[in-house]
Amino acid sequence: MDILLPQYAESLIYGAIIDAKSAEHASRMTAMRSATDNAKDLISNLTQDLNQRRQAQITQEITEIVGEQLLWKNIRILEGGKWIENWKDFTGCRASCRRGISFRRRRSRYS
Repeated sequence: MDILLPQYAESLIYGAIIDAKSAEHASRMTAMRSATDNAKDLISNLTQDLNQRRQAQITQEITEIVGEQLLWKNIRILEGGKWIENWKDFTGCRASCRRGISFRRRRSRYS
């Protein structure tokens, strides 16, 4: 009995320590899994935001190019150095030029 009681107490204490360590390990694993899932969600959201911004910029560049093509299609350079027929049709051009928008050709960064 003198030998059995100390071994029993020692095994109870050892079992409690092992349970505490395994619970700590399980909570760390859960925390890391949660952090990994949050990081994946953040990466996904940032990637989607970046793609939307890039798509908006590409759309704006395409719109500018198409607008420029429509503008130059309507401008006719006549013989004798005369510029434009029906200048009243180009009030949008004058307003755009006042805002500092240039209609010269630009090369897209994405081409």
